[in-house]
Amino acid sequence: MDNTKSVRVLCSKLILTNYDDAPLQWLIGSPFFPQFTIISTVRCIHYSPSDPLSPDFSKEADDLRSLIIKGFHVIGALIVTKNGDSVQLAKQAINAASKLREVLYNVEDLRNFDVIGGVSGSSNNEVKFFAAKFEDLKNVEDVECVLYEDKPENYVWEKGCLLKCELSINLPVYFPANEESAAVDRYLHANDALASMLRDPQLTFIVEALNRSSGFLPHPVIVRGSEMDFQADISNIELLADTAKPTVEKSLCSYFCSESKPAMDAESADTIKVTALLNKSRKLDQSVAPMVEYCPAPEEVILRVVDYQLEVICYAAKDLPLRHAISKLMIPALADQLTTMKNMIAPSFLAQHPQVGTH
Repeated sequence: MDNTKSVRVLCSKLILTNYDDAPLQWLIGSPFFPQFTIISTVRCIHYSPSDPLSPDFSKEADDLRSLIIKGFHVIGALIVTKNGDSVQLAKQAINAASKLREVLYNVEDLRNFDVIGGVSGSSNNEVKFFAAKFEDLKNVEDVECVLYEDKPENYVWEKGCLLKCELSINLPVYFPANEESAAVDRYLHANDALASMLRDPQLTFIVEALNRSSGFLPHPVIVRGSEMDFQADISNIELLADTAKPTVEKSLCSYFCSESKPAMDAESADTIKVTALLNKSRKLDQSVAPMVEYCPAPEEVILRVVDYQLEVICYAAKDLPLRHAISKLMIPALADQLTTMKNMIAPSFLAQHPQVGTH
């Protein structure tokens, strides 16, 4: 591990709990910032009062997938306690954060990842930071250099922007009228098929600026599903400089970002609107007449239509190519929201006609 690494704190309030509350907090960073940059922190929710440092990682991960927008991720943990050995507590924090990351993210992407652990045990809320490599969690080293940004908002919004996507979907679910027990399985299968369709190469995305305050409005850009690379790790994607060629610049998030005034918060940040369309039309070698085939159901069936109103927001570096912003941030965010809604609807799928609003 590189001992010259430092921790940069961007959140104004790092300590959210007190000694009597849940002592464990998750530290949030971003793959677009230096690894030990703390943007925010959230409390651990699913823990046992008898052992608050060993939470239910599965439930915790389910909630954090909905809470933490894509473009941010868990980089460590912080323990707030009255007493105890700092190094041992740091090991517990790092171990908890590592287990959570294993559940949240692809383990293959974590091999070279350093995990950070913070310990606060003093009355003045002073925090000591430690770090360890994911592959060697027992070897914990002290991080001595800690920087607190005076204007953290500038640091975040000068480097990044927001992507927003709203998607309305009516998902039909057919199941035999005399076999209602199969209804939930049919719904789960239809929902999984819908999530897979988000990676369909025939999907087309229209990208445009949202609420641009300046007079110049850049032309929309079309990104096709066939251009996506779903295998690339977001942390290893090369960010392109602002001096890129015009043909390249148009393919970056920065193409839709204003240069007139820096954003001060999320409300004033550059926001990119992404609209998803499914394009099944294609050019054939020879002309053919359209054909319709009627396939009657062999028995009486019941139709339920699930109304999805998906809405996701992601954070992306301005120099990130649009195709990576969509494939690595936007589409996984939509898929996670579908999973969350599926878990909400499935237990009561037959109890009432599902009408799900924005989550």
